[in-house]
Amino acid sequence: MQNKTQPDITSRVMTEIKSRGIKMKPRIYFAAGSVLLGLGLATIFILAVFVINLTSFRLRMDVPFEFLRFGKPGLPPFLAIFPWPFLLFACISIYAGLKLLKKLDFSYKHNFIMIALITVMCIVGAGLAVDKIGLNERWAQARPLKGLYHQKIPNGNWVMGKIIEVKNDKITIQNPEGQELTIITDNATRFLGTKKFVIGQHIRAFGEPQSGTFLAESIVSSQFQPHPTFRQRKLFSQ
Repeated sequence: MQNKTQPDITSRVMTEIKSRGIKMKPRIYFAAGSVLLGLGLATIFILAVFVINLTSFRLRMDVPFEFLRFGKPGLPPFLAIFPWPFLLFACISIYAGLKLLKKLDFSYKHNFIMIALITVMCIVGAGLAVDKIGLNERWAQARPLKGLYHQKIPNGNWVMGKIIEVKNDKITIQNPEGQELTIITDNATRFLGTKKFVIGQHIRAFGEPQSGTFLAESIVSSQFQPHPTFRQRKLFSQ
């Protein structure tokens, strides 16, 4: 037989609720919260996928690591061209998304570390996949997005482009903006690779503009794509 002196916990809880005027929130409140949480997660993860895609595109098109082959002169353009902001934003987005993901009920019922790893792999994989299907080449031409896709070379001591003519110590290239530039090489020029250049090859050169030409101090055959996202300012008069 139940001890009548034992406090009726249920009654005490109900009395406390009534005395304090506590009311249960309607079900729609929790439903709306779940919907907003889901939308927030989706938005953050879509942004993360886009930024990872953009980072992959910039690395693939600009190949900033090639600047390091020039040694000390190549460090400033490498630091300027490498997509640091996009990489940082992607990390922040993924972190924020995982924090929201942890608030979902199923995160408590399963191994959250495993869920987080799978989520990160899916986001990174989706970002790389978007880059591979060629959408960036179209988006790079859209006026609202050009600021994300195009950038200027840090200074006027760099030229790069596709070789259109080779004649003795003169190499004529067409840079990413369609300008034709003549690069001069001499005995002091450092060739960071092959000395035999052919039409259609892509090169990068560090040096000094000199009366309508560019005297190369260092030159390298480049692996960057035909249409990198660099914006070459005018170094020579037309």
